[in-house]
Amino acid sequence: MERKIGEIFEYNGEWYQCMKSNTCNDCAFYRNSCGSITGKGFCRHDFRKDATNVIFKKLEKVGEPYEHCGKLYQCYKLPMEIEIRLLPNNCNPIGKDNLVEIEIKQSKEDMKVSELKVIDIIQMPQFEKHIEALIKDLYLTRTKIMNEHPGVQFKRGPIERLQEKKVFGPKALAALYAKVVDKTINTSEYPSTLRTFIKGIGDEAFHKTYVELKQAEEGEKVETIMVKKEEDEKGA
Repeated sequence: MERKIGEIFEYNGEWYQCMKSNTCNDCAFYRNSCGSITGKGFCRHDFRKDATNVIFKKLEKVGEPYEHCGKLYQCYKLPMEIEIRLLPNNCNPIGKDNLVEIEIKQSKEDMKVSELKVIDIIQMPQFEKHIEALIKDLYLTRTKIMNEHPGVQFKRGPIERLQEKKVFGPKALAALYAKVVDKTINTSEYPSTLRTFIKGIGDEAFHKTYVELKQAEEGEKVETIMVKKEEDEKGA
């Protein structure tokens, strides 16, 4: 792979610019994961079609991330001027001084709880963890009742019916709950009794997951405030 001179690119979560240079000293990867044939692109002239030696300079962050039109951006200063055609789609020039803003792609873990959609929470590992704990409790409770009444013939309940379908597990139930919420579940295969059972487990797991995420978010806010307070006290 050959990066164009002036091109900026992301590598392992950081941003770099490809620049002409006959020395490796100023390269961000000098003596650190250095190499001409890597995911970063060719750097030696004998590997490049343009027969030019290049280095990769790390972009300098300017200020803190900021929100604009519902998206999060970080401002960077480029080591050299760049043609607009070489800018990636998530990057915009900002006036003069070789400044650009690059959109920060947020993962679901980085988003505020209020910004998450229902499906985002359902797809989280925490949701499956709560589903697993709930179905374990239900299974143990039913088994205990049956053992305490050995002479009683119990009817097949939702647990047994879902076990027969091989869907009485956290991943399968999470997927079924998503279909129940979205109203795309096969109602002939999963009649009202099963749908109600699935929704009950899913609703409780959803609530537990939401509360857990909210508490974590509030905890981060408190921690940030305390750190800022300590920094202010040290500076005073």
